Amino acid sequence: MLKKAMTFKEEIENLIREKTKYYRENRDYIIRDYNDEKELAKEYESRQLLELLQNVDDTGSKKAQITWDKENNTIAIANMGESFSASGIKSIMLGHFSTKIKPHFIGNKGLGFRSVLNWAESIHIYSNENKVTFSDKNAKTVFEETLELTELQKKELRQAKGLKSSAIPFPVLAIPTIKEYTSNNDWKTIVEVKYKSTAEDSIKKQVNELCAELLLFLNNIETLVISISGEAEQSYTSKRKEKEDYCEITINEKSWKVFTKEKPLPDKLQDKEKSDLQKYQIKVAFQEDLSDRYYKLFNYFPTKVSVSLPCIIHCTFELNSSRDYLNPSDVNIFIFKKLRKLLKKCAVHLTKKQVDWRPFKLLTPIEKSTDSDLVADFYTKIDKLKKETKVYPAINDNYIPLNKAIYYNNEFNLFFKENFKETLPDLIFPLEDGIVNEFKNDTYKKEYLVEQIDTLSQTDLSIKQRAQLIIYLKEIHTSETSEELFSLLINQKNKAVISKITTTFTPVKRAKAEFEIPDEVKVDFINTELYDAILIKIKDGFDKKEPESREFQRAIKNVVNIQPYDSNNVIDKVITGTRQEIASAKTENDKRVLVKEMVKALYINFPNIDNQLEVLKTEVPLLNINNEIFSSDNLFLSETYPSGDTTRTIFEGIYEDEVYLLPINEWGIEVESAQEIETFFLWLGVNKYIKIGKKSLENNWAENEYIETVFSKGLTKPDNFDISRISRESVVSFISDFNLIKEIDVSKLLLLVLKDSFLKKQLENNEEHLYWSYVKAKPAISTTISYIQFQFLKYKIFTSYIIQDTNETLKSIVNKGVFIDYTWLKQYGFDSNTVNSILIQLGAKDTIETLHPELLYKVLLDLPSQFDNTKPKGVQNLYKVVVEALEEQDLNHDLKIEIPEGLDLYAKKDGETVLLPASEVYYANNSVLPKKIEKSIPILNYPKRSGQEKLEKYLGIQIINPSHLVLNDDFKVCLEIDTDFEKLLEQLKPALLAYRLFSKSLKKEIATKKAIQQNVDLLKSTSIKLVEKATYTYNNEERIPLENYDFVIFKGAYYVKVPQFDNLRELLKESDFSDTFAEIMSIQFKITDLKNDFRFLIRNDIKDTMHLIKKDFDEENLSIVHSFFGVSAIEMNFWKPIFEQEDIVLKVEITKQEELIHYIEETLKIEIPNTYNQFNFEECDNVHTYNFIKYLTKKLGSNVEQIYPQGIEKWHIERLRNVREDSEKEITDSLWHWLDKNKREQKYFLKYIDKFKLEPLDHFFNNQSRFTLMIDYKKVLLDFVKKELPITFQKNNITDANIENNYKSLLLDYHFDENEMHDEVRSLLYFEDNKEVIEEYLIANTKENGTTNEDETEEDETLLDLIDASLIKSDKKTKSPKKKKKKKTRKTHSKKDDDAKVISGKVAEQKALSSFKHNYGDENVKWVSGYSDTPDRNDDLQYDITYKDENDIWKQVEVKALSKNNSFILTQSEKEHGIEESNIYEFALVSTKGIYRVYSPFSFETTENFESNNSFKAEPKDYTLHFKLKEK
Repeated sequence: MLKKAMTFKEEIENLIREKTKYYRENRDYIIRDYNDEKELAKEYESRQLLELLQNVDDTGSKKAQITWDKENNTIAIANMGESFSASGIKSIMLGHFSTKIKPHFIGNKGLGFRSVLNWAESIHIYSNENKVTFSDKNAKTVFEETLELTELQKKELRQAKGLKSSAIPFPVLAIPTIKEYTSNNDWKTIVEVKYKSTAEDSIKKQVNELCAELLLFLNNIETLVISISGEAEQSYTSKRKEKEDYCEITINEKSWKVFTKEKPLPDKLQDKEKSDLQKYQIKVAFQEDLSDRYYKLFNYFPTKVSVSLPCIIHCTFELNSSRDYLNPSDVNIFIFKKLRKLLKKCAVHLTKKQVDWRPFKLLTPIEKSTDSDLVADFYTKIDKLKKETKVYPAINDNYIPLNKAIYYNNEFNLFFKENFKETLPDLIFPLEDGIVNEFKNDTYKKEYLVEQIDTLSQTDLSIKQRAQLIIYLKEIHTSETSEELFSLLINQKNKAVISKITTTFTPVKRAKAEFEIPDEVKVDFINTELYDAILIKIKDGFDKKEPESREFQRAIKNVVNIQPYDSNNVIDKVITGTRQEIASAKTENDKRVLVKEMVKALYINFPNIDNQLEVLKTEVPLLNINNEIFSSDNLFLSETYPSGDTTRTIFEGIYEDEVYLLPINEWGIEVESAQEIETFFLWLGVNKYIKIGKKSLENNWAENEYIETVFSKGLTKPDNFDISRISRESVVSFISDFNLIKEIDVSKLLLLVLKDSFLKKQLENNEEHLYWSYVKAKPAISTTISYIQFQFLKYKIFTSYIIQDTNETLKSIVNKGVFIDYTWLKQYGFDSNTVNSILIQLGAKDTIETLHPELLYKVLLDLPSQFDNTKPKGVQNLYKVVVEALEEQDLNHDLKIEIPEGLDLYAKKDGETVLLPASEVYYANNSVLPKKIEKSIPILNYPKRSGQEKLEKYLGIQIINPSHLVLNDDFKVCLEIDTDFEKLLEQLKPALLAYRLFSKSLKKEIATKKAIQQNVDLLKSTSIKLVEKATYTYNNEERIPLENYDFVIFKGAYYVKVPQFDNLRELLKESDFSDTFAEIMSIQFKITDLKNDFRFLIRNDIKDTMHLIKKDFDEENLSIVHSFFGVSAIEMNFWKPIFEQEDIVLKVEITKQEELIHYIEETLKIEIPNTYNQFNFEECDNVHTYNFIKYLTKKLGSNVEQIYPQGIEKWHIERLRNVREDSEKEITDSLWHWLDKNKREQKYFLKYIDKFKLEPLDHFFNNQSRFTLMIDYKKVLLDFVKKELPITFQKNNITDANIENNYKSLLLDYHFDENEMHDEVRSLLYFEDNKEVIEEYLIANTKENGTTNEDETEEDETLLDLIDASLIKSDKKTKSPKKKKKKKTRKTHSKKDDDAKVISGKVAEQKALSSFKHNYGDENVKWVSGYSDTPDRNDDLQYDITYKDENDIWKQVEVKALSKNNSFILTQSEKEHGIEESNIYEFALVSTKGIYRVYSPFSFETTENFESNNSFKAEPKDYTLHFKLKEK
């Protein structure tokens, strides 16, 4: 008897019992299945609805409905296919068990179903009149009760998973519950999910993604209904129509053609472990208009793999477990191969309907970027397939493959498509939007194109068609020979086609203007109607500054043989034809006849010439005065022409008769006026006065002298410039026969220059342009020095001539041998002012101050010949003029001053005038020697106090040195009055200081703290001893008695010999003593402005003097004086709290500093150091301030905050700055070594260096550091390194790193400037094995004509001296500055920065670097600017070089190339930094003479600022600083 079959419910209950028993016996599998369930659920995340739909389709249901009840948190999917079987439930319970055995079925129901767990609190399956439920609640019951686990077993299971004690480590889908359920609807199965509230966003996203395309590839579902609570029901229904090659599927309103390929897999790809034959299926669905943009690849349902074709593709690919991505398998490679063939079939199908781009588009991915290797390979191969397939639409309504397709541009191809389809049949359709141009080189051979269009031209083309064709051809055609031009033009006479070998001109625009052209000349004119038709289409692109006809010709010159109408061009044809006839003429007379006929024809046509003043550029055969044929450019006007008489006069005895033109009356021409025919012959190229030629400077080393002259006149030579880089566009005019010109009398030469307007312009208003390039074109160099002016200057005809100097003696010496006849020149209409103006341009000098030093010294050498040696009247003034002129030349021009040998100078000795060699003559600003000695020394005949340093420098005289004088020990002090005088001097010192600082007699006020302090120190150190007798030794002469009111300077003191007086009052009445005192104070203060003030002060009553200074000087000035000779408020405020700490009251009645110091020392029992006057009460910025603070804290038992409440942060910051500079190399080397081993971090090399170098120093300290006396700066620095950088700095373990750019040649290959790279990429340059990354960056960022950092500048290795100097304000007028802020960032110098300026910055920095290293050692000098080759170079530091000086302080140097006019450009940021760091900031001004060092250029006086000061004038460009240099 057959066993009764179990019901669905019984089967499920039996499965539940078996699974429960299984887990009881195999507890370890609980955790395994729990883990598997969790992992599988994650893999299928975001595919829950698709998996449920797949299960519905597997049941064979034609209809499916999704119902989303938002109020009850449920979503259900119902179907009408096969009911759920027990084996189906089993597949869910077992996970990896599947009931799907049909080859067309996909996936595993047990696996995909698990994805719902990501949403579910519970899952209910309504089928077979039962309700099967999987839920967290049931899983908990099974785990806690059904399995009968002990508490220890539960704990072990939880611990195995690392779960909390409340967690349930049991798989939800392992064991369900089941109960009977009667349905009240027609659905066979409903799967309902009670979801968690957190799942709603995921559900919404998946529901929104449901679309019509989902039904395209399902085997069974034809209707999908989506019902959402509170929204209208949505449904999709598909209808199918089978066609011969495809199936047409319509879903709602959209229709697709679906092509299918379905076959068994090849044997080698069959899974041998499976019994069933495995098949593959491919479907391609597209709409008629290819409008699909749903690019996801389908495997029945969409995956996450994109294929960007305008169709929808379904393939039974092997997918990963989540069914989202392709497995890299041989099966998938095979399916892609078959997919390509099916796509080709679809494309060919489209070619049979109509001719358009759709077949091409079907095979063209819209976006080729993909992260799938399989898809990338598919794109490559489908592209190859497309190119071999006839999917390219040709204009003759056929499809052709790529190798036959011809494309120029849309307009050209469309023109032939609409007009002449068979002329160029392989032209393809114009490209539509979105089609990438793949046809850049797919064009006809030029010969074929020219042949076809020339043939077409002979047909009856309309004017409009010809014009349009020419316009289109100009965009696509270039011609290198005349054979490659088209015969498309027609002429004006009969509209005949003009041959391309005939030169065609644009129409003549002048009214009634016609040319008679000889028959043998091949010239024609374009038809005006055709010209206008072309012109109207192209004129918008014309350069409005150029003639219309020239722009017309430029636009179409590659298409047709057209020339802009230019009467000269037509004339050129006449001249060329004549020359050819002359060459073949048999007799000389025939030749002369031909020349005269040509001249006659040209003269008749002359009125038609557009520009009669523009000389023809061709050689014209003409006749000279002897009836011989000469080229026009070798002839000059003879006397019969209006200008010819002047020419004869100027060149009398210079030119031969053969160079003069045939007289007017011998040409056989009817002439209306002599001036008109002169203009005619000048137009033909005859020279009016002189012959002017033109030459190119391109690679013309013979003209190097001219180039150097240009740069010697105040123009800075750009980096990398030399003659070899000058372009051919650099053309200059020159006087051809200058060797003859310079022989002319100077007055005639001036007449020539004044008469010839071209010459005059070349000298007065000329501007030459030197075009050059280095890697790419650079901005042209503009100069007012014409080559013709250079010719005059080179031969120095007038360079030693002065015009307006009032000193006739000087003028006669300088102008010797040059006589200009002003009276004769006035006969020609040129007054003296006009003559003098042109003389300046020819090199003459307006005054002696502008003469070259050589000429100035010549004046000095010649002076003795102008005087009676015993009475050289006026020589003192002459010397003064010459010396001031030498100083002017030295300060404002980069000239080498060399004193000539044999220079004799007039001097005074023993009351007589003597003429002696310069080396034997002496001078001193003040009387620093006793009068007796001074009388015996030859003193230069020169005004006193006129600058002894410049006389020594420019004349070579000796400076009187008082140190050679020794006071003998036998001197005797006037005891009676010396003590009284000493007291008087101390009383006078405040008054003396007041006058020194603030007197109205001063030419320059002193206001800086430093300058005031210097004068205070000088005054305080002033010591004057009154002696009644004394002797001294000078040179070899011993025991010389000191005379009354004379003085000697010895060991810093002044010893004055005075007669015997009863008291000091009598001495003070003596005028001689007053003079001596005034002289001493002038020497002590190094000034000459205050002698009268000093005389007054010593003679006046002291009480009256103190009364008067209160009237003469305001309170503010007197308080400054009082602060040095009394006690300042700031000083009292410093000591007051210190006294209070000691419970002592500071006496407020103290008024003198000496009293205060004495009181402090007595009361506080401390010692005031002798450097107390350098103590800064406001800011701890020097060692004297720091040391005294340190002393006070120790001596008084206080701390810094009590002694110096503002703190000593500035002191610490300066010390730390030096330590950071000292440690920079060690830190950089350590970083490099660490990064060399940590490749991933190498891109941060520059970032780390910047972090160390550019971090503000105040960030290194905490707030209390400013009150700490002793700080370990090295430790502070290393703590920062440890915190901010990836290294631990250990000095002893550091080895020098070879930090250099390893990829210079690669950058050169790409013409790429290293400084333009991103810092992260530039960091990689300093490490090996980064070529691939760097090259990828270069490819992505390199543009055409990119710059390169290659520097071919050959550095002049001459070592320049460092010269201490200061700045003195120049007289140049400047503009008001405009303020501009700039954010400080890392910045490096790029060659692009040079395109708009010419600065020899790098050379200047190299020279400065060499000199500083020579002076301070390589290890103490760093080159930090953007020009350097260090990785951390930075143009945003605002200085170029840093060096450690003799005091171990690191100083900052801004290097500037010194211009000829003593100026340079300073940026706003450089200015701000220089002011902020004024104590350590310097200028290094580089010239050929040396490097001028200007220390602290922005330490201004109290009444000064950057824009207004006595050192320089600032012109905002950013800023151009103008000044004079004064050597120290």
